[in-house]
Amino acid sequence: MNNDVTPPIWHYGISILIIVLGFAAFAGLIYSGIANMQSDLIQIIAPSDEKLNFGKPGEYTVFYENNSVVNGRYFSTNERFPPLSLSVREISTGEYLSVYPSNESLTYSMGGRSGRSIMAFDIIRPGAYEVKTAYSENTGSEIVLAIGTGIKEGLFSTIILSLAVIFGSIALAAVIAYSTYRKREKALSRKEDEERMVKGSF
Repeated sequence: MNNDVTPPIWHYGISILIIVLGFAAFAGLIYSGIANMQSDLIQIIAPSDEKLNFGKPGEYTVFYENNSVVNGRYFSTNERFPPLSLSVREISTGEYLSVYPSNESLTYSMGGRSGRSIMAFDIIRPGAYEVKTAYSENTGSEIVLAIGTGIKEGLFSTIILSLAVIFGSIALAAVIAYSTYRKREKALSRKEDEERMVKGSF
């Protein structure tokens, strides 16, 4: 029987297990990457006048979260971004920063939160800033904005790492399966030769 050939046939199962674990790791890395991104975002309820501390320089992206949770309060608002204005002022100098439409189309949806990028601004000097939001015309309902930096880079790194894990697991599984196949073929060939020699000796 082929089952007594070394390596045993169940070694093929190791390849399948590695692929399954690779896909599980892929999903886990994507999930944790988005979850970490969300936890790094600063949420504000608009319209409001907030004083925020931006700890590092770079481009900060503003997301509109039409589904969100802030301090246990659930928000579900229109998918279309309302006519809300946003200004950012450096408190130490009184200088207003340029706020412009986001150049990247970034979206996320996880853990009861879904958002998309709408605006961005550049921080040159880390420190305290006043972020003021107001409706352009009439008073509107409260919405949730989330602000953060390095979002695109973080997502890109997560995706690259996740793809490396899954393709690496497929490659490793293929090597194990091929090695098992070649070794079993050689073992079966030797076994058939031995059986023919035994039969020929009688």
